[in-house]
Amino acid sequence: MNDEKCDLLSVVIIVYVLLCGYPPFNGENNRGIRAAVLRGRYCSHSEDWPGTGRKAKDIVHRLLRRDPRKRVTAEHALSHP
Repeated sequence: MNDEKCDLLSVVIIVYVLLCGYPPFNGENNRGIRAAVLRGRYCSHSEDWPGTGRKAKDIVHRLLRRDPRKRVTAEHALSHP
């Protein structure tokens, strides 16, 4: 089901790339990338986030949660400090 949570996941993937320079999910090919997305496994190396504050990293990680029910809402993301 595509809803707000799906849209937020799309947005946070773009934000992730803008902040650290590479997409959160990777794999050898499209099948591998899809499998990583479905598992909710993403790479995040602190040295790749220069100048990015703790709060920004926190909201990105909250928006990348695998279970859409556990992802923050748009309203919460916008009011995140």
